[in-house]
Amino acid sequence: VLPLETANYVPVILAMTFISKNLKEHGIEEVDADPPLEYETIQLPSNTNLELLAAAVERPVSELRELNPALLKNIAPAGYDIHLPKGTAAAALAALELVPRDKRETWRIHRAQAGDTLAALARRYGTAPAALAAANGTRVSEPEPGEWVVIPYTPKPAAAPRKPAAKKTVASARPRTAPTTAANASKKPVAAAPKAPPYKTASVQTKKSAIAR
Repeated sequence: VLPLETANYVPVILAMTFISKNLKEHGIEEVDADPPLEYETIQLPSNTNLELLAAAVERPVSELRELNPALLKNIAPAGYDIHLPKGTAAAALAALELVPRDKRETWRIHRAQAGDTLAALARRYGTAPAALAAANGTRVSEPEPGEWVVIPYTPKPAAAPRKPAAKKTVASARPRTAPTTAANASKKPVAAAPKAPPYKTASVQTKKSAIAR
């Protein structure tokens, strides 16, 4: 839910209000205004799912969102003054009383139609016929058309994102050198001995020393 000051004083709304009061100054001659929304207000005693409320008033969830633009999530918090279509407040309060307060975030209600059975409703909402019977305090397998059936619905948790598969490290293939044995020693090429560096021949001169006699 938006903070109170944001919900009541959004700059865009203020700008539209100013323009609507000064149409000619902004080059607007004629405007066909939509009729004001008509609604009733009730205070919710506990956190309540909009889908449960929509079923209670038998209107689409989108209509409730249009009447309650400050709601950013699908759950209206406890103590919230929620707007409902005109003429539906009493029906909503009566239907909500069928659902325990601590279950109004997840449980649903269903208006029984001709041919509905607890088994069929259990398959539709992903629960068990015994759970439906317990939630409604009845052993009747076929609810009367037009009556409310409480659905002990529990949403499935969102699947956790898959982790990327670990990359396999492939060792590069290197040629292996076979160990030297007596059998393969003769097959190995013998490296030539390094050549001796060239040496220059030094000339030796023999000097005869004169012996003084």
